[in-house]
Amino acid sequence: MSMELTLPRTQFPLYEHRVRSKLDDLISRVFSAPFAKVFSSPIASPGAAVANPWYLSGGIAAANCRGAYAAKGAASLAASYTNLANAALPLTEGIAPTWDVTTGWYSDGTKYLLTGINTTTTSSIVVRCTAELSPGSGISGHMIGASVVNHYGILALAANYGTYFIYAGNVYLIGFGPYSGCYILTPTAAYIDGVKKATVSGTNNSSPISIFCRGAGNSFGAGYITHVAEYNIAIDSYVSELTTAINAL
Repeated sequence: MSMELTLPRTQFPLYEHRVRSKLDDLISRVFSAPFAKVFSSPIASPGAAVANPWYLSGGIAAANCRGAYAAKGAASLAASYTNLANAALPLTEGIAPTWDVTTGWYSDGTKYLLTGINTTTTSSIVVRCTAELSPGSGISGHMIGASVVNHYGILALAANYGTYFIYAGNVYLIGFGPYSGCYILTPTAAYIDGVKKATVSGTNNSSPISIFCRGAGNSFGAGYITHVAEYNIAIDSYVSELTTAINAL
């Protein structure tokens, strides 16, 4: 003879009540502090926009930025050499500058860094810096530049006896100051803090770009640099967005 275990029907409501009670307690704990903020935060939809990094401000394509470096805010001098646009191509030391998390790199006119990137006929460059009068006679060293020999420069700028840009060997004197700001040089124009200062022209050859570049006076650029970016296109249409983004860092 078989036997079946049959629970009284009256026990089911009691069992259900206990389960519901435990579930209510669990839900209460999960959605109370400190977890409530986590679970109540909105989840971004798959189509939500993602902010561009500063060096792609305005919608510059990532493929057009060959180098981007942030000395200000880096974890260390070594970390500041990271190429944010291409981690496989970091900066290398010529003679290492000093570094500070709030002011970035500093050169006294004897230090420089190598990007491993060459200029092209369509190169543009951005640098946020505070330039100082570097030692040596003649033309000062440049805050950033390429192939500066006998007052010949490509994508170069500096401060000495005035503020000037050099493009494809042509010198464009802006005046005296400013010596601090966001400087942008494209194949057709020079800008300081978003304002066009000169129309430039010429044809660049292929020359390696260095940060704190040697000038004709045989000294390197002197002063502070917080951010640098280099592009293989003319970035005139992005100047306003780039300037705003970099000056906010």
